[in-house]
Order: sequence, then C-alpha cells, then structure tokens
Amino acid sequence: MAVAVSYPGVYVREEASGARAIGGVATSVALFVGQAEQGPMDQPTRIFSVADFERAFGATTKGELATQVRQFYVNGGGEAWIMRIADGADQAAVTLRAIDESDALVVTARDAGLLGNRLRVEIDYATASPEETFNLTVYRRSFLAGGRLGREDEEAFTGLSMDPNAGNFVERVINGVSALVTVKADPVATVGGVSLAARVLRASDGDALADLQAMVTPNANALRLQVAGHAAVPVALTPASDAGGDVDAMALTWQGNMNQALSNAGIGASVVVAVTAVGDADQPDGGVAGGRLLRITSAAGPVRIAPAAANDVTAALQLGVAAGGLEGSTFGDARPAPNGIVSRVGTSVDRFSALRMLAGVDRGAVDQITLVDDSPDTHAPIALDIGAAGTRIFQQGTSRSLANVRGVLEVLGVNLSQNTSRRWAAARQGWRLGLRPLYGGDDTGLAAMLTVNGVITGTSDLVTNVLAYTVGLPGGTAGAGSFQFDAEAGDDGDIPQPDDYARAYAIADREVPLFNLLVLPRSRDQDEDQRQGLWGPASAFCAHKRAFLLVDPRADWRDLASADDGVDLLRIGVETRNSAAYWPRLRIHDGTREGRVIDPAGSIAGLMARTDATRGVWKAPAGLEATIRGVTGLERRLTDDDNGVINPKALNALRVFSAGVVSWGARTLVGFDGSGNIDDKYVPVRRTMLFIEESLYRGLQFAVFEPNDEPLWAQIRLAAGSFMNGLFRQGAFAGSKASDAYFVACDASTTTASDINLGIVNVVVGFAPLKPAEFVILTVKQLAGQAEV
Repeated sequence: MAVAVSYPGVYVREEASGARAIGGVATSVALFVGQAEQGPMDQPTRIFSVADFERAFGATTKGELATQVRQFYVNGGGEAWIMRIADGADQAAVTLRAIDESDALVVTARDAGLLGNRLRVEIDYATASPEETFNLTVYRRSFLAGGRLGREDEEAFTGLSMDPNAGNFVERVINGVSALVTVKADPVATVGGVSLAARVLRASDGDALADLQAMVTPNANALRLQVAGHAAVPVALTPASDAGGDVDAMALTWQGNMNQALSNAGIGASVVVAVTAVGDADQPDGGVAGGRLLRITSAAGPVRIAPAAANDVTAALQLGVAAGGLEGSTFGDARPAPNGIVSRVGTSVDRFSALRMLAGVDRGAVDQITLVDDSPDTHAPIALDIGAAGTRIFQQGTSRSLANVRGVLEVLGVNLSQNTSRRWAAARQGWRLGLRPLYGGDDTGLAAMLTVNGVITGTSDLVTNVLAYTVGLPGGTAGAGSFQFDAEAGDDGDIPQPDDYARAYAIADREVPLFNLLVLPRSRDQDEDQRQGLWGPASAFCAHKRAFLLVDPRADWRDLASADDGVDLLRIGVETRNSAAYWPRLRIHDGTREGRVIDPAGSIAGLMARTDATRGVWKAPAGLEATIRGVTGLERRLTDDDNGVINPKALNALRVFSAGVVSWGARTLVGFDGSGNIDDKYVPVRRTMLFIEESLYRGLQFAVFEPNDEPLWAQIRLAAGSFMNGLFRQGAFAGSKASDAYFVACDASTTTASDINLGIVNVVVGFAPLKPAEFVILTVKQLAGQAEV
C-alpha cells in the first residue's frame, strides 16, 4: 500500500514477507469406537489420560474398551477420542410432580445405560425464597456393607426456579452443568404472583389503619417493585395518614402509586394491593385469625419487593423476602414436590391459606407431637411448650408477625429430631416443617403419620413423599408415591450393529478434527463373524480420513495354520493400504494365574504413539525397542519358523524376546509377498505418506481463492518445500542430500492454462521413503592361511 506523504522526513511502511509456514499434524491421535456402561452416547469425547476416560466412561466397560484405552496409555499414547456406541441403548427417566400432582419436571439420565437406574433425586425447599425456588440433589445410589445406602458422584443445585425467564431457571442451570442428568420443565399455563407482608396488623379496620399510619410515614414510604421479571422500579407510597380514611381506600391509593411507577417505566404489568380481612377460614383471600395482612398480587407474573436505598418502608412492613415477608408465584406452585414429610403452606393462588390458618392457632393447643412410622415400637407423644394459651402462633411478646411461625417450626423440628430414636431428621424448610427418614430405602416415608394436636394431622396438612425419587426402573420397579410416574428404564443396549458403527463414523467425520489411528475394541459376546464385518467399512472410513486402521486377529486363530489361512480372509473387503494386523493376542494380568487374553490393537496404537514421539512416524513401530507394556505374555508363543510363515502373509508377529513382548513386524495388509504393491508395503512408509498428505492438505488452505499465477505458485513451493526440508533434516527421507530426498513442483509445468481456467492449481510433492531393514543378511567368512610366494 502506498504511503501518503505530507512532510519532509522518513516514513516507515511494513510489508508482509509472503512466506507461509506449514506445521506437521499430530500422527498418533487414536479414535476408539466401542461399547460402555456409561458416558456420552454417539458423541466423541476427547481424553488425555486413563483418568479422563474413567471419569467419563467408568473403570470397566462392556467388552474391551476400557482395557484397550488403558493399554494405549500404558504404551505411550497421548491423545484419544472415545465414541461410545450400542444397539438400542436407552436413558433412564422419571417425571416428577408438583404438590398438586400436576406434571413438574422430567429428569433424564444424561447417559444411556443401566447405570442410569441407580440415579436418585432429592428435592427440598430450604432456600432463601422458600415459596419460589427449590434445591435439587442428584446422585448415584450405592450399597454399602450391611445393606446401608450410600451415594456416589453427588451433585447439588440450589435456588432453582421454574420460571423460564429467570437466570436460575432449572433447565438453564442443570442442563449445562450436570454430568448425571438433564431436565425438562413442564411449562406453566397461567402466571401470577403474590407478595405477602409478614407483619400481622390488628384485626379491626381502625386498628389496622392505625398500625399502617405508624409504619408508612413521609420518612419511611419507599420500596422497589419488580413484576413479571421486568426491571425493578422505585415506588414512593403515599403516607398512610394521607392515603384515605380506611384501609381499603389506603390500599387503593398504594395500588395507584405502584401501577403509576410501572407505567412511567414503560412496563405493561400491573398489581393489586389489598389489606385482607379475616373472613372464612376456607376463603383464600382471608387474613389470619386475629389479624389482617397486606398483600400485593399480579396476574402478570412474580411480584418481588426489595428495600429502597432511602426512606425504606419494607423493614417496617416486613414486606419482601429480604425483610422477612412471603413471596410466591405459580412458578413456585409448579415446583416438584419435596421429599420426605413436609407440612403444607398452600399456594400462591390461595395466598398460602394453610400457613395463615396455622399462624392463627392458639399456642396452648400445641402441646405435643406424635410421629408414627413402621417402627416395631410406636413413638410416644413428645411434650411441647411453645407458649401460653390465649396467644396465637403469630404472636411472640409484642411481635405480631408470620415470622414467628418459623420459630414454632424450629421448636417442632428440634423436638422431633431428639425424640425419634435417630430414625428421623427434622428441620424447618422456609415456612414448612420437613422430616427426613434415616432408615429404610428410597421409598421409605409413605407409611408415616405426624400429628401435632390436630394442627398437623395427616394427609390434608402434609406432603407425604418418599425419601428419594428414583430415576428409571431399578430391578424393573418404579419409585413409589404420588409424586413420580412415567419412569423409563435405562438400558446399556446390545452389541453394536453395522449401522451403529456407520453412524459413529459419520459423527466422527463431522466432529473429530483429527485422528490417525482407529481401534474397534471387542464388545462382550461379539462373535468373530460380527468382528470380521467391521473391518471393511472401518478401513474405508480411515482411507477417507487419511487414518490407519489396526485390525485385531480373530479369537479362533488358535494355531499357526488358522492364522495363516485366516489372514487371507481378513483382507477381503478391506482397504489394505491403510490397515495392519497383529497376531497372536496378548495376555494381561487379571488376578488369576492364567490372566486374561485381549486383542492387541490398543497396545499397538500406544506403541505407535511412543515410537512417533521418540523416533518419528517414519520409524517402524517394531524391533527390540518396540516392547509392549502392561502385558504378561502372549496367547501363543511364536518361533522363528512360525514368524517365517505369517510374515510373508503381512500378518505382523508379536514375539517374546529377552526384552519382553515386542512387535516383530511392520507390514500393512497389502504388504504380502506377491501383492505387487511395493509403495504401500510397510506401515511406517504408509503412515508417513498419510502424515505428509494431511499436513499439506491443512497447510495449503491459504491458497484457496488466491490468484492462480506465479506469485501463488512461488508461495506454495516455498511453504511446501520448507515443510519437506524440515522432515529431511529430521531424517525422515532416504538420500544424503535434499535433491535426492524430496521435490516440490508447482509451476506452469504442473498447472496448465486449462487448469487455470478451471480454477485448479496442481502441486506435486515427491519423497524417497525410508523402508525398514526387514531382513538383515549376515555373511561370515573364515580367512584361510596365506601361503608365502
């Protein structure tokens, strides 16, 4: 680009050199495709160690997947991709219901498999907003000594909401984080919310008005109001002394204050404000026996009241969760029911009628608790002392507040926990009393009955639920109770079929950026004919991806003759240039005297990775330094003569020498004597070719859409030539000088005018491969005595 000059002096301009660098790709990234009991299904997972594998797929698998991966890393592997596949695998699931037994939340095991049937979910309401949010704990059930229940892989999620627009929406929080489950919330059809002040006003209209006039003054009349998830708006309430001559007029004035503030902020939602009279105990709009309540509702969504920065009135009214008030919405009503035994408070729709009824009970009527479960000895009544007769539960000295109900629940919880022979743990959950059984199994708790002098008597006042929800169908049985249904069993699936492998290859083609070695671990009960059918499609996939397939021998090759005959059949339908087979199978330690026999592919993949790292991909992964680690021996030991039979057939021998078990062959499946294919005979030559092809394929992407002329050709020659020269200097090619080792051509001789018109640029790269010294001929000659002449 020209420099714009304006003053006498020196101008500096930078100009790109035009040089491009091509880096060599990795040569030993392995892709394992096989069956497992856990882990992502049909989804490539990248790992760098055995620990990574076990975290995702477990320490053992159905078949040899875990063993082959372990052998890969023991023998020097570094990076791998795992694809778990199966035929007909299913995810365990269960639908959880809300307290009103409507659908609430579908919980599904993240991974398919029987292991999903061990998942358990617990719900509780012990949150900062106990009538809006909930806690969810998920874990795998384990069984300890003595039949005790334990937990594994526990995950806890707190303060969850059923509101899709909330930042703590249950799907948003869990589905992006949990390694165990995903969830789907049932949408709420009608949205509404309520904020109930905890301060209990006196019962008569005049007394209630006087209470509010004392609390809402010119110096204490501000709050912040949020409706239906919109931004909070400041509201200044008209002081109670100026808001009308009775509580209804005052409530209407405050309603106008709030709706005007919402309108000024451009928010279409509105609220209704009321000071509730006592009314009939069964009427949802009533107050509490002996008192009135200030209530703000909205049909548009949740109502939130927060303190104002100045002149705050929420503390005096105990309005808003932060000030001790009670807030709920239909999103809160739609939460999954809590586990254990939990007292009811009602819903946002009925303005928490059960809680209001409890608050108005005479304290003297609450003097004992009785808890009955399936214990051989029925628990005796527990004596209580929570206050004198004639005082309601919402009263504590001069304090008149729903918050006092929480204090009573604390007392009940302590007494229950201390007097149930360690069979129950009781504690307050927000505005509720919650009990958790400490005995029995997941379905424990349904037969229990709690009585608190008629205040809490049974099913009408309690949510009686199981200890934990059961995901799936362990033993073919669903979890009990009224709040879980539609359980679906987790299933590992059957032996993967050809379609399952084909789908895995399509996914890997799309989602795995690079792999060089393909290993297909044996599935449990997979027969040899099923294995034989895998190699053809797998080798075609490798040819497409410029990768190399490690073919396992048949398990029924018990002797030399079967291997000699079998390798010819093994080649049928296989892209033999990009494949190699090794025999016999390996023996590893498994705690028995004989050990266990496994296929060699994973070990060979690790050996190739180790050789690539120490010597380069052009070095044959064979010889005395090519020891197989993590094995105790071979299924069958080969002699030199045995090796001489299978080597010409391009079946690579695994041998036992003083160095240990070693790879003693380096031929591709096309490298058998008489094949006529000299170029692709050896594994290191073929893998070097694939390495160069992939590196140049990726490194020359810069040339696409560039002007097809000499400047581009020069850039290509420089980039490709520098890459090839780097390999030559590392000893990758035969030849004592660069001109003998490789060449790069890209000019008018390779790209004609017709090619240019078609948008084609031709690059020709050649190299002299290093072929392994497969046969070392040693000639020994004895010198005869020399006669003097």
